[in-house]
Amino acid sequence: MNIHQRRLIVITFIALFLTAAPIVVLYTSGYRYNWQKKKVEQVGVLMLNILPADANLYLNNELLPTQRPLRLSSLLPNYYQVRAGKDGYHNWQKNLEIKARESTLVYDIVLFKNVSPQLLENGPVTQFSLSPDESTVLIQKLNTLWLMDLKIGVKKLHTILPYTINQPTIKWSPNGKWIIDDDETGTNFVIVNIEKEKNFNWQEFSLGSISEPEWTTDSEHIYGLVESQNRALYEINFQTNTKRKLIDGPIDDYAAADDEIFFIKNLADKTVLYRYRELALPIIEQKIEEIAVLPKGNYHFGEINNNEVLALNDKNQIFLINPTDKQTPIIKLNGSAAVWGKGEKNNYLYYFDQSEIWALDLKTKQSAMTARYSDGVAQVLPAPNKPYYLSLVNGNLQVSELDDRGERNVVTLFDKAEATTIQIDSAGKNVYLLIKNNAYQELYRLETQ
Repeated sequence: MNIHQRRLIVITFIALFLTAAPIVVLYTSGYRYNWQKKKVEQVGVLMLNILPADANLYLNNELLPTQRPLRLSSLLPNYYQVRAGKDGYHNWQKNLEIKARESTLVYDIVLFKNVSPQLLENGPVTQFSLSPDESTVLIQKLNTLWLMDLKIGVKKLHTILPYTINQPTIKWSPNGKWIIDDDETGTNFVIVNIEKEKNFNWQEFSLGSISEPEWTTDSEHIYGLVESQNRALYEINFQTNTKRKLIDGPIDDYAAADDEIFFIKNLADKTVLYRYRELALPIIEQKIEEIAVLPKGNYHFGEINNNEVLALNDKNQIFLINPTDKQTPIIKLNGSAAVWGKGEKNNYLYYFDQSEIWALDLKTKQSAMTARYSDGVAQVLPAPNKPYYLSLVNGNLQVSELDDRGERNVVTLFDKAEATTIQIDSAGKNVYLLIKNNAYQELYRLETQ
């Protein structure tokens, strides 16, 4: 080999190095040639997780590895179809945009079972309610109460009510030993001892009609508005057979949380929200303090969540009130009902009317409409610690996701257009439904997870 040949070889290697080195550097830095766009772009990352974990995941119809969570790197910027499926479950799919130098996380894909509901109790079922530990369900059939063990499916007659409760609402005591069977249409209610299977005669306190009975946190007292005392708020201790007045009337509505009671009074030109603190030290602070002034109207309370109060009026307005928030203590929303999400992954307030469902992010205080119908929205239930919610629309049970990237996944779990009431357990695995069958309602259980 002569000197010219050796020089040619050296020059060739140098040329190859100078050509390949930038390519290697660009490749290791995540740059790829995008044949569709005919240009070099930096790749993105897609990270996926799913429940159940053994469900199949597909990217542009190609089956992905079974690792969970799954990380897909080196994806060129583009739109990709992600699909998930498993036998016996409803499918899930979404078109997602992968951007250069960004990670797209889809960590909350949930598949819901595609099964028929199981009959738990024939009609006529008037109302039902899961016990606090969810081991039993209390079933009301006209003027009788039955208790069903959900593990073995056996029920027994618990008690016979002294009178008919037309529109019953069952309220469990926090310790699960007592219930209040309250009539939404009037002042009739029954207090039942679940352990001893007997009714408690609250009329012996000679207070007359009592509206809106509620449990205290210690399960030893009830609160109630005494109609003969100008709707003053009383506390009744049926363990010691004592009673005492807490707040003078007239009170429109009240809600208790821990050691605080929030109540609403209508004054001549305004409606005022107050807070009563039972453990307040009289030298340091007053027992009753004004929290907020609301537009004049008739209000009722929604559920209290972390000291955030919901006040709803008859003008389709909802006021979210946080006494500790100095920047936005009151947020006004439009809707006829509201319910809190549960868990870090469902930290939202859902509010709705008959045609629209909205979700308010409790961290950012930003709202987004999640669904719109012509009519028929009856109930919304957030899935526990999952970014999904169930809705009862025109008797059909649906589950919807909150992720609005691409099109929201909406699955119909029950479409016979006969469901009237739903309740979900704390794990989000079972939904209990009242379903009309001719003139009666029957209780069903639908396994969703």
